[in-house]
Amino acid sequence: MRRGDLLTRIGTDIDDLGAVVVRAVVPVAVALILSVAAVGVLLAISLPAAAVLAVALLVSGVAAPWLSARSARAAESAIRADRIEFAAESLTVLDHAPELRVAGRLDAAVDTARAAAQRAVAAEDRAARPGAWAAAALPVSIGASVFAALVAGILLYGNGTGASTADLPGVLSGGITPMALAVLVLVPLSSFEAVAVLPAAAQSLTRARAAVRRFTAFRAEAEAAEPTQRAFTPMPAGHRIVVIGPSGAGKTTLLTEWAGLTGTPRTDTTFFAEDAHLFSTSVLENLRVARPDLTEAEAEGALRAVGAGPWLDSLTDGVRTELTGGAAAVSGGQRRRILLARALVAPARVVLLDEPTEHLEAAAGAELLRALLDRDSGLIDADRTVVVVTHQLPADHRADTVVTVAADGRVTIAPGPAGSAVTSVFAQRENPLPAR
Repeated sequence: MRRGDLLTRIGTDIDDLGAVVVRAVVPVAVALILSVAAVGVLLAISLPAAAVLAVALLVSGVAAPWLSARSARAAESAIRADRIEFAAESLTVLDHAPELRVAGRLDAAVDTARAAAQRAVAAEDRAARPGAWAAAALPVSIGASVFAALVAGILLYGNGTGASTADLPGVLSGGITPMALAVLVLVPLSSFEAVAVLPAAAQSLTRARAAVRRFTAFRAEAEAAEPTQRAFTPMPAGHRIVVIGPSGAGKTTLLTEWAGLTGTPRTDTTFFAEDAHLFSTSVLENLRVARPDLTEAEAEGALRAVGAGPWLDSLTDGVRTELTGGAAAVSGGQRRRILLARALVAPARVVLLDEPTEHLEAAAGAELLRALLDRDSGLIDADRTVVVVTHQLPADHRADTVVTVAADGRVTIAPGPAGSAVTSVFAQRENPLPAR
């Protein structure tokens, strides 16, 4: 799934679903009650006026919303692909503008996003034609019902028929009271106030139904994916595991399954992805993502423990320094160190690290890996379980277990220099891991 499609589903679709009660269900209920009441009031005065009002309310309250819903469905199907493409291309431009500019492709990417936006607007305009007829139905219905009520009032006044007015003061010649005449003319005007919002309600309901279909399809896709692993059994406290293998073999898939991201989340496990996000806030607040009560001293200690001390000393405000733009404010190596420090301060019993030393120089990366895989190094508490995915395993590491993921996704488990293989950690597999 493209990021633009995901952004549309978790943004616009959630908004559409959240507003369906207020924008669709409540207006329909109110319009139905008021329409029946209005027709009933006119029926007590003039049958023809009540009949015309009922027809007008059906036109503006049923036909117009149907046309509006048809317009919304047409627009939804016509612009969805272009809207997703626009969101995806816009995100690409926003996230990778410097790289695109260097490659000379920034203008082309902007033009692609602009063209998708223009196609979406044009498709929306074409789909809006039924909506235009729906918008015209309301004033026509109001005019027809008011005109019919006025004619009925004139006829009642002239013929002396209609509402009984015997012995009532202020009766006009012909037998209709001024109040009855006012009610006859003004009720149609007021009754359309509730009906006027029904076309918009129909559009909201149509968009919500489309959002439900997309969410259902998304869930069905997730459930249809064949499971690659049955379960993980609890790890011994303090165990150090390293996962190695070629790129695309499925090491990250293994880690995400272990974290419960493809099934039931594990409350005692914290997963730190290779592309974990750095927020546009202070260094301290970026570490507090893992532990909200983290103090400045603890944050500084964690950063120095992962080798970010010299960088931290160069900052005027220390851990209070703002990372304007998030990851764009630091180098790739410093980003990895901040993310690793975030893992150190996390309170979870099991820590899963995906390529924690990527973008670090070889010597510094090897030193960090040795410390992460050695329970006696003091970098991570000895009673916490650590699982590390890496391409750069030093020969003198102290891991308890080495998990190797082959290019075809097959997993083998072997004892590490500091312990024996814990084969019970992994349940039996029916299929190899999918590559990523």
